[in-house]
Amino acid sequence: MIRKRFLVLSFYYPPDLGPGSLRAQSIVDGLCNGIDGPFEITIFTTSPNRCSYTESVPPSYGESEFVKIHRVLLSPKSGEKSQLIKSFVRYALFVREQTSGKTWDVVISTSGRLMTAVLSAWVARRCHAKLYLDIRDLFTEALEGVRIQTPTKLVVPIFRFLERLTLKRADKVNVISPAFYSHVRSIVPLTPISAYTNGVDREFIIADFNKDRSNSSPVVVYAGNIGEGQSLHQIIPWVARAMPDITFKIIGEGSALPLLVTELSGAGVDNVELEKSKSRIELLEDYGDADVLFLHLNPKSAFLKVLPSKIFEYAATGKPILAGVGGFSSRFLLENVSGIGLFNPCDVEGCVKQLQLLLGGKKIFRRDAFCHQFAREKIIRRMVEDIVELV
Repeated sequence: MIRKRFLVLSFYYPPDLGPGSLRAQSIVDGLCNGIDGPFEITIFTTSPNRCSYTESVPPSYGESEFVKIHRVLLSPKSGEKSQLIKSFVRYALFVREQTSGKTWDVVISTSGRLMTAVLSAWVARRCHAKLYLDIRDLFTEALEGVRIQTPTKLVVPIFRFLERLTLKRADKVNVISPAFYSHVRSIVPLTPISAYTNGVDREFIIADFNKDRSNSSPVVVYAGNIGEGQSLHQIIPWVARAMPDITFKIIGEGSALPLLVTELSGAGVDNVELEKSKSRIELLEDYGDADVLFLHLNPKSAFLKVLPSKIFEYAATGKPILAGVGGFSSRFLLENVSGIGLFNPCDVEGCVKQLQLLLGGKKIFRRDAFCHQFAREKIIRRMVEDIVELV
């Protein structure tokens, strides 16, 4: 029987944390569980560099008989754009070298970065392979929305050209947010497009987060990336100052962490705890200790179509969710998740009001139907069927 050969390109891969890393792993796990007959999966990624806790993890982490991982060594990530560009160039050169003279049946790219998708399209053409794109962000829209007042706007037409070229090379496209569908369809009207979202992982479904916190002071927890997209520095210091009897625990790292530290100092608050990134297993304990889980997105238009993976993780805990989001994320929460306190991004007064309502209401919500509908295993199983059809 002919061996099926898959190549996965993802800038991040476990043990690194983050949506891209977890998404790539779920696709690989789904392929391993869903392919009939002999197969092999090759992964080109980077050495763990996104979070500090991964520094001692060996490069072979995640390999198996059927899965081979090749990592390019990068320096620890910094928030400087020049460092990010250098890191990607190093990764791209590494992929070019590793793919020289080789062939695969399908190239799979899960991309929150346009250039990772561009690289995968080039590799697929070079290796005479089919291309499956999993789009986690609309880079050109984000670029226009966040940087339109800067000289960066001059390069937007170039990125739009690369985006169109890449999408037209794909044999199938998946968008992680249904709100991305119309944008992609306008570029590739005939290419098969699916909308397999993020989902709820099994470890969150079976965990018990219902702890007795009746004798403890309220705790609000945020866990995830601390970047421009989350804009925590624009909301957390001022809400914490307005509610000094509540502890705000912020777990994570990112380019906007220095901004958050500066704003916290300026606000003069002492009820915000900052902790470094943790493994997902460690986070289960923090979620159990929380009274409310916090989510926030930058108010700019670039973030109105996204659907954060954090929504699925938070919802599985049953804990109340305080969410400063707009657009599609807001509608998705209202339609699918109970126990939500919604406020406009960066609206301190609205955030305080919703937090007070949540703290005075139910402590735990039954979201079994949501967890069943959006179980990651089910979603990835359907996604893998689409991928395997390309062989």
